[in-house]
Amino acid sequence: MNPHLFNLKRLLLLIGLLLNLSFAFAQSDKSVLWQISGKHINQPVYLVGTIHLFDTLQYELPEAIFDRLKTVRNVYFELDFGHLNQAELMQALWIKDSTQYLNKILDTASLTKLSQAVATSSVLKALGNKLFQLKPIYVSTFLMAGTHTPSLDMELYKKALLLKDSIGGIETLNEQLKAVDAISIIEQAKMLSTMLKQNMSQNEMLNEVMRVYVRQDIHHMIEDLSKMMPLDDSFNGELVTKRNEIMANRIDALIGTQSLMIAVGAGHLGGKDGLVNSLKNKGYTLTPIAFTFHKK
Repeated sequence: MNPHLFNLKRLLLLIGLLLNLSFAFAQSDKSVLWQISGKHINQPVYLVGTIHLFDTLQYELPEAIFDRLKTVRNVYFELDFGHLNQAELMQALWIKDSTQYLNKILDTASLTKLSQAVATSSVLKALGNKLFQLKPIYVSTFLMAGTHTPSLDMELYKKALLLKDSIGGIETLNEQLKAVDAISIIEQAKMLSTMLKQNMSQNEMLNEVMRVYVRQDIHHMIEDLSKMMPLDDSFNGELVTKRNEIMANRIDALIGTQSLMIAVGAGHLGGKDGLVNSLKNKGYTLTPIAFTFHKK
């Protein structure tokens, strides 16, 4: 695989951390692994809530999920990673209006903190002054990423390739990029500024993200993560509720006699409009599968 394209795919997955962990709803079930049954299902079907920054220095990759992957022949992620348009993705990274470049809309204190934080990111540091043209939401996710933080989605994707599974995507790249652009550059910059003012190191931010994820409380993730980086209210409508409705309908159309695993960001599972509840409303039975993330 082209390493440059791989990094672009990884970036798209990282932004999903912000998009997918953006809704909370109180409920007792705590799991990022669910079995779907009922109706006409006669093969294993699983719904997995993933994370796009998995710290492999802290935790082992979850065997419970990878073991279920071996029992299915079809795997669907949010995107079909094998068929992403590199040019489309590259074009979407940058702020088009030069009056909204980061060095023009961030306050002096935030720019100072950004300069200090960029020193810990080889990718951002390599951009030089072009950093200010990068959309704030991508800056935020790169600041949290490290060399030991693969995407759980991509690890599942690589394993699915080895198993020669049929692989597809629930959404298109264009749909996801439009979802990101539903948040204005100004609002993205406000979130980035708030994040910078927390004075958390890269490791501290990553530790907090992992702490939230391994608890598997899919219904309270936003409540915990918002302490580190408050999310704009527009996330709920454009980036969660509408996308969940589309995803639920497409998953419903996929479920049949085939064995299937659907792996999407964990924040899409919880809430009254989340995939777990939406698929229940369509007549399916969803059962949480309890497991524990093992520390290294």
